[in-house]
Amino acid sequence: MTSVNIPDSVKSIGTGAFIGCAITSITIPESVDSIGAETFWNCQQLASVTIPNSVKKIGNSAFWGCRSLESITIPDSVTVINEGVFHGCASLTSVTFGKSVKEIGELAFSGSGLTSITFPSSIETIGNGAFTHCDGLKSVNIPSPIKNIGDQAFDFCDNLDTLICNTDIGTVFQNIPSIKVVIVGDDVTSIPAHAFENCKRLAFVIIPQSVKTIGENAFWGCNKLAKVQFGSIASLCGMNFENVQANPLFFAKHLYIGGSEVIDLVIPDSVTSISDIAFINCASLKSVTIPASVKTIGTDAFNGCERLTKAEFASIESLCEMKFGNVQTNPLYYAKHLYINGAEVFDLEIPNTVETIEANTFVNGASLKSVKIPASVKNIGDDAFAGCEGLVKAEFASLESLCGIKFGTVLSNPLYYAKHLYIDGAEITDLAIPNSMAAIGDFAFANCGSLKSVKIPASVKTIGTDAFVDCKGLTKAEFASIESLCGTKFSTIPSNPLNYAKHLYIDGAEVTDLKIPNSVKSIGIAAFAGCEGLTSVTIPNTVTHIGDWAFSNCDGLKTVIIPKSVESLGYGAFANCTATIYCEFEVIPDDWNSRWNGGNYAGEIILNSTGPHTAVAKSSTDAINIYAYGKTIVVENATDEIRVYDTMGNLICRDAFNRVRTEIRVDGIGVYIVKIGNVAKRVLVK
Repeated sequence: MTSVNIPDSVKSIGTGAFIGCAITSITIPESVDSIGAETFWNCQQLASVTIPNSVKKIGNSAFWGCRSLESITIPDSVTVINEGVFHGCASLTSVTFGKSVKEIGELAFSGSGLTSITFPSSIETIGNGAFTHCDGLKSVNIPSPIKNIGDQAFDFCDNLDTLICNTDIGTVFQNIPSIKVVIVGDDVTSIPAHAFENCKRLAFVIIPQSVKTIGENAFWGCNKLAKVQFGSIASLCGMNFENVQANPLFFAKHLYIGGSEVIDLVIPDSVTSISDIAFINCASLKSVTIPASVKTIGTDAFNGCERLTKAEFASIESLCEMKFGNVQTNPLYYAKHLYINGAEVFDLEIPNTVETIEANTFVNGASLKSVKIPASVKNIGDDAFAGCEGLVKAEFASLESLCGIKFGTVLSNPLYYAKHLYIDGAEITDLAIPNSMAAIGDFAFANCGSLKSVKIPASVKTIGTDAFVDCKGLTKAEFASIESLCGTKFSTIPSNPLNYAKHLYIDGAEVTDLKIPNSVKSIGIAAFAGCEGLTSVTIPNTVTHIGDWAFSNCDGLKTVIIPKSVESLGYGAFANCTATIYCEFEVIPDDWNSRWNGGNYAGEIILNSTGPHTAVAKSSTDAINIYAYGKTIVVENATDEIRVYDTMGNLICRDAFNRVRTEIRVDGIGVYIVKIGNVAKRVLVK
């Protein structure tokens, strides 16, 4: 029996009715309303089947393994194609779905010979593995009515190279290496996370204007991407990419709009913001033009656009007001050449209308030669002029306006690169801060190599972080008085011009033997830091506090006298000094910072002394003999309690005396100070 005609009296065909039969064709009458499970299971010679419109149900695996079946038409009466119905139908190249089919079950066409699929508008669900192992399938068009696509629905379709998506596809197409082209339809508003992850041969993607969001890692591992087309520049600028690998441009590097590659990018006037990573890695871009309508550009928006040679903005005002998410947000970072209205900018003049220059505004503007900043500017954001290495001139309206500007970082100040400061067209080499100034802001004169001298009046109470950092041309720092200098609040060592000038002047005369006036109660942070011209310092008993780094790097100091009134001594106050310090204290006070010498003090501290004339009593006067052998200090003929200190004044040990001979063991080599009553002597243990 090769051909079967089911009689009109039959209403249903039962489960397994023709299982394994060698039939080649079958005609089913209009009387039949259902075909049971496994009815034609493994009928390997069955090549032709006509299913009438009367059939409403086709059971699980009804045509499983019918390897000779070449085509099938699903009638309009069928709403569900159940599990495994046409599984293994290797010759089945064509299927026509009725207009009522809503669901295609698990493995329904798995292993079939389908070369293309046209889904009906009624379709809502595609089950797990429904089309897996369809090796002949080359393209798939997923229509918008589909709400659910099961796991692995199209896995192992080794020749599937084109995918048209008109709905949310979930992650069903991830890890399918054969896909080369993805076209997203106009009905799609989002592409989910991991959607095309690891589609290793994907080369071309089309994303319409309707898409607003692309989930994280949607294109992760798509390293063969070479071309991505978006619906418009405006839609791309507004798109929300959840991470770098969500943007196919990260891999493709070539941006297309309307079928043409974008080389000279012009942002439309309708755009007010450019989203994070919008143009990331777009290597094809040569120039970018951004209108005044754009107020914000998101993080890494132009990161990796390394072929840019031109960044054009509508105006200096609009550029200064623009908020950049980070350095690589600004196309100027790569372009290096700034254009306004078609002309390259070499001499930058900030308009009087500008109060704030935002962070990263002129970053890497290598073509800039000079900058002129008006008094209206009060704030310059982080790294606004970072990388502007071609600058040779920075001009400000006045010293008052410069000192009052709030610079976010040292690279916010164009002077850092220009090195030459101008006020009203004249270069400043001898800087005199006006008496009207109470403060000098952070980084105000950073890296100003043209400065030779600085004069700071008593009116200045505060000098901000690194205000004079790297002003290495300074040779003279003049202050109104010792009192005003001691009272000035320096934020850091490079805040003090004396750190670079090395020579302190008061009323035009250099100070070498420093005597702190009795009116001074506290010596501030870094007050005399780096003053190599000082040879001696005398501190009155009115002083109770000496700040951090106050006399650090004063290489020329020979003697320092510290009275008993000094209750606190800051970190590194005498770091890198070789002076002998005479101190009235018998023991270093607890409130002195344990690192008052910064760990680099190379001099000597003499305790219980008011100066060189009482520093060291000769041991011979009392017939006291002090010497060392090995790590043992020997004291002979002591007449009082024996105390041993290190060179920082820390008490090492205290011992009762023996009139004839006392031996004291110490832990390390170096210089120790032995005190017996008023007698003090240095001993070298080696």
